[in-house]
Formats: sequence, C-alpha cells, structure tokens
Amino acid sequence: MKKFLSLLILTAIVSSGFSDVPGPKDDAPGHHYYEILTYLQDKEIISGYSDGTFRPNTPINRVELLRIVMDAANYPSPEVSETETAGFPDVQAHAWYMRYIVEAKNNQIISGNSDGTFRPEANTNIVEALKIIFLANDIAIPEQKPAQDWYEPFVNTAYALAIFPNLEIDTFDPGQSITRGQFAELAFQISYMKEENLSQFSWPEWIPQPNQEPYISETPFENPVETPIETPIEEIVITGPTSPFFGSTVPCTENPNLIFSHSLVNFQDISAIIPPGSPNGDVIKSHSYIESAKGNEIPIYAPTDSMLIAGVHYSEDPARSEYMLTFQTSCEIIFLLDHFTSPVAKIISALPETPQVGTQTNGTIPPLLIEFKAGELLGYSSGTTQAKRFDFGLYDINQENQFANPERQRGWRDFNSACPYDYFESDVKIAYYARFATLGGSIVNTNNECRSADQDLKGTIQGAWYDSPSEAQKQLAIVQEIDNNELRIVRSNKQHITIRSYNSTFKFPREITTEHCYQDDDEYIYFKNISDTEMAINEGSGNCPSSFEESTQSNYYR
Repeated sequence: MKKFLSLLILTAIVSSGFSDVPGPKDDAPGHHYYEILTYLQDKEIISGYSDGTFRPNTPINRVELLRIVMDAANYPSPEVSETETAGFPDVQAHAWYMRYIVEAKNNQIISGNSDGTFRPEANTNIVEALKIIFLANDIAIPEQKPAQDWYEPFVNTAYALAIFPNLEIDTFDPGQSITRGQFAELAFQISYMKEENLSQFSWPEWIPQPNQEPYISETPFENPVETPIETPIEEIVITGPTSPFFGSTVPCTENPNLIFSHSLVNFQDISAIIPPGSPNGDVIKSHSYIESAKGNEIPIYAPTDSMLIAGVHYSEDPARSEYMLTFQTSCEIIFLLDHFTSPVAKIISALPETPQVGTQTNGTIPPLLIEFKAGELLGYSSGTTQAKRFDFGLYDINQENQFANPERQRGWRDFNSACPYDYFESDVKIAYYARFATLGGSIVNTNNECRSADQDLKGTIQGAWYDSPSEAQKQLAIVQEIDNNELRIVRSNKQHITIRSYNSTFKFPREITTEHCYQDDDEYIYFKNISDTEMAINEGSGNCPSSFEESTQSNYYR
C-alpha cells in the first residue's frame, strides 16, 4: 500500500484544533470528530481553513477528493497537453485539476460515468469515495459478480474491513454525498489500519467511536442518484436573451426591476460598509467595501439566483491568493466580488490552480456559466490583508452615470455602477445603510445617500482628474466623504490629504468654482478652476500663499 499523507482541505495550515470541532471541556464531551481530526492533524494528513474552522458537514466534490487522494498516494504528476481533457467531454482543458484526472485515469482509479462524462464538480458519494481511496491505496477488491452493481465489491470490502461500521449493504443509500467529516473518518480508519498493520479496523481504546450521523437509509438498496450532466460550453446553444455586458456567449433573463431576496452577508459578521463613489488610491471607486467585524473569513451568499460568468484567481501578495468573481443576475444587472479568499469548490475547480499576478482580465473565455440559487453559499472572505475589506460592486445597464468627460471612464464599471444596497428588500436595505461608514471607519448616521462612481461636478473642482488632456496618466480625485465632515484629495504616488470640517480652510469642493487653497498641517494644495474639463494646482510646504502662483502650477484635465 502507498503512504496516505496529504492535506484533506486545500487551504492554509492552522496550528492546532478547529473552532467548529471543539474538544471536551468541564466533563462535557467534545465534537464527535474531535479525536479523529486531532489524530489526522498531528500526522499532517489534514488541515483546516484560514479562519480556524474545518467545516465537517460540507460535501467534497469529485476533483477535491481526487486531488487529496492522488497527492496522498504520491503518484507522479504526468505531463498534460494544453488540449488534454482525458476523453471526458465535460472536463475543460487547462482546468487546475486536469493532471489529477489524467493521473487517476492512467492508473485505472477512475473511468468516468456510463455516459462518458466525469462531472468534476458533482459532490462525491460514498461509493465513489470508497472506490477512489481503495484503488489509490492498492487495497485488494474482489471481482464483481454478474448479478452485482459496479460498486458492490467496494461496499463489501468496506464492510469486511469494518470501515464505516454503520454501512449496511442491504439498506444504505450509495448515492448519499460524503462530507468532509465522513471522509476524515475514512482517512483515519485507513491510516490507523496501516500504522497498526491491521487486517480489519477496530476503534482504539484511546478514542471513543464517533456518534456519527447514520449512513443507513430507510429506502431499499438502489443505484446511486444520477447527477445532472453539465453541457460542455462549446455545445451550448443560446436561443434567448444574452448579456449586454458580456455578449452573445452569456444567456440571461430579462428583469430590470430585480429585487434581491437574500442578504449577501450575515449582519453580525460585518462592522462597516464603505459606499461606492469613495476616493481610494488615486481613483473614485465604482464599488463598495464590506469590512469583516473581526477580520476573520465570513460566509457570503448569493443575494438572488445568479450565474458566475467570469472569474480571476490572482495574487498580489506572495503569501496568499484571492479571487475576483462576476455574477449575472438578470440581463440588466450584474454584481462583482473581489478579494474573495475561499470560494466554494465548484468555483475553485473552474479557475486555474496557479494564481496569476494581478487582476487584469478580459473576462473568462469561454464564460463559466456556473449557477447558484438565492441564498446559496458562494464561499468565504476575510477581505484584504490590512483593511479586512472585500469589494462588492453592482452594475445596472439602465443606470446611466454622467461624467464631465465620458471618454476618460473605464466602460460599464463606471457608466453603469449603482448602489448595490438599493437592490435589496427594504428591511435589508435599511440594515445595510445603518452600517455605512467613511473610509476612516466612522459609522455615518442612517438616511444618508448611497452614491455611484459619478462624482464629477462640472464648473467645480469636485471629481476625478488626470495630468494629461488625452491619455489616462497620473490621477487625482477630490471627493467629499459620505458624512460631509471631511473631504479627501488623493493623488498618484503621493500621500492623500484629508481636510476635516473643523479645519479653517475647509470648503466643499462642489462649491469651488474659481480658486481655493486647502491647508493640512504643514502642507498646502491650491486649486484654480479653469473650465469644466481643466484646472491647475499649486502645492508645497508651509502655509497657503496669498495668491495662486502660475509659474509653478500643474495642470489637470477631465
């Protein structure tokens, strides 16, 4: 038998224990998987999520389990061509899991379904898990008898080895999905048998037999439940409406008055929301930010029936990778999530395993077309490393933002950005509004406006500017915070300036139609409005000068 060692959950290693699988305390018994997971963790067979959880009740899909088992058994990774699909029509070339499928097929560990598909994102059922883990570990399986279904030899082997002791050949449901906790138990049983050189598994005295959920079904023994076949993207024929954002390759349903029926997050998990239209970096953001209350990974749900149509797996920090995901909700409305740290398995498996550098993308080609129901878990996010915030943007084709110079903007992300919280049912919208905050994190009183990316105000200095009349070069943004108690001046490659309402030079940028000088500590910045699309600035150390010095001015343009 080959050695069974690897990570059960493919995320960052935690030091010890799992917050959702507590141990015994004050004579109270611990979680029924506690001893099993402690054993496996000590042997580095498993690890957990970055938020310290294990999530034992979450199902494992086929490629997740296959990757764990193949890495554990130390099979060599084959060379895989750019067009390789292992003969499965529903497996995309370039998929992160391609080498595991090829590896397993070459070693006769998998053969696919009777219809020729593999269905990589389908949840793994019990008998599939038994087959894969037995074959990968060279466990002897008796030949299939003529009257038997394909999986009965594997079930009989599990029964003979006393693995899954509640599994009864005449009553269990072979189509039942296996969870992470159940698979951890299976991994423990095989690992312990090997370590002790046992011919049949028995629970050691130092670990109580888990009070596990029963595997016994009330229904008679029957074939595994069939998972719907995913149509390969090249075979999809779209006959109805298609996305105005992503073109004819993305189907959609027309619903311009869509209302989101489920909250994106649990409100107790978040501490603040930065609305769209806030200046950050050197631009005015078209999306909002949602801040994790404790900086931990928090669950994120589909606010309505949605289809993931594009995604990027990227890394801006060598220590971790993130995801940027775009979802279609109707022909008119899409939403975007960025700094997503732990998507669900069917998202992870659809994107490259190795993250790219940066988030630049022209969309996923072909589009992903992965469906989610309203309220379905999309995954988890702890946001950015420092601010602990993730991006939430919404774009409505019927939202027409007005800019002083439309040619400067970035397409639909600017022109069609809207306040995402206005699309929820009224009570949920009010709960979101109650968490609106400034970039500094100060919660703003309710009933404030929720903005879009359009902050240009012709005839004034408010809005976004560039240092070239025709090309998008260095940027400068001047925007009032949502609480109207401070304004921010953000510039490329320079520290931003914050002018608060108690500052003697404070003045709303929307009121500056000629010229004005702002003073911040020992630095000043003097603005002179020239036209709707041009202004000049003069900046330096010390106090504001008595007049604008044209000889040292820098010009900025809409």
